[in-house]
Amino acid sequence: MKRRTIFLSLIASSVLMTEAIGFDGTNAKIVQFSYSLTSDSFYSGTDKDFNNYYKYYNEGIVNTDLEIPLDDNMIPQGITLYNDYILTTSYNYNKQENSCVYVLSKNGELINTCELPNKAHVGGIAYDKVNDLVWICGVNGCIDAYKPYFLLRMKEAYPMYANLDVGDGLPNYKNFFLNSVSYLAVDGNDIYVGSFSLKGSGLVKKYTIGIDEETMTLTLKFKKEFKVPKKVQGLTFYEKDDQKYIIFSRSYGKYIPSVLQIFKYDDEISSYDNSLPSVSYEAPTMMEQITCDHDLIYSIFESGADYYKDGLDKISNIHVLDSETLVRRLK
Repeated sequence: MKRRTIFLSLIASSVLMTEAIGFDGTNAKIVQFSYSLTSDSFYSGTDKDFNNYYKYYNEGIVNTDLEIPLDDNMIPQGITLYNDYILTTSYNYNKQENSCVYVLSKNGELINTCELPNKAHVGGIAYDKVNDLVWICGVNGCIDAYKPYFLLRMKEAYPMYANLDVGDGLPNYKNFFLNSVSYLAVDGNDIYVGSFSLKGSGLVKKYTIGIDEETMTLTLKFKKEFKVPKKVQGLTFYEKDDQKYIIFSRSYGKYIPSVLQIFKYDDEISSYDNSLPSVSYEAPTMMEQITCDHDLIYSIFESGADYYKDGLDKISNIHVLDSETLVRRLK
């Protein structure tokens, strides 16, 4: 496979372009961005057409060389960092095998493949530093918490805390009679669980994690909920100079570019929408979860799976972005 460096513009016009790619028009400040991609057929036009259409801009990319490990029929979904390891989740699209966690070194070496005890979509995974747990989206609106050791060392792992039901009010976008946690994130001692919405605002619910050390029981205390843009596949947080930011990955479909959208976070905000200042970056199709580790944002794409081989992009690597570069354009 030949490596090509492809540069994407970032939503060249705030309303026209975002509507054209299937996202709401926004008053966000629009910038340009670039990705270095490994692709056989990323752009279908000629090089001349490509150069005329896109403006070159390569600020913010740190690494695109970490390959996403995938077995046959597996589709990548989630990503988190645990100490010196990268953990990614994948599900089996034909539901014949259980979902799994791939453990990588930060150099991209595959350390372990750990099977989970279900066939969940596993759209989100997050390491909880406070309680030393790895949270993963489970089935039917529930989430599970695992001890990191078992994911790193065992071929099969079972959650320490299983089937924690947080899905009330988080409908599956394909079946509104079913609850579904599409993604999650951990910030401090709080966990955020969210629903994917194709046509309207999504919803995120915030819980505080509590563990009784004597009985080893875990509770999730509901704190608040807030609306998020449509087509959110993941969220993460970044803090710089006493300002916290909330970052959304937004995508849907094999032929529509993804969007990375950043707002200033405020615990009093009830809806992250077009009325608030934000900055939006266009990215390759089918971006799934994002996670922030120190000053870096790690992003994962499902387009590298064989199931989506006919899509616009085929992103088989994790992309690492510089957080400070992305947020500094948001005034």
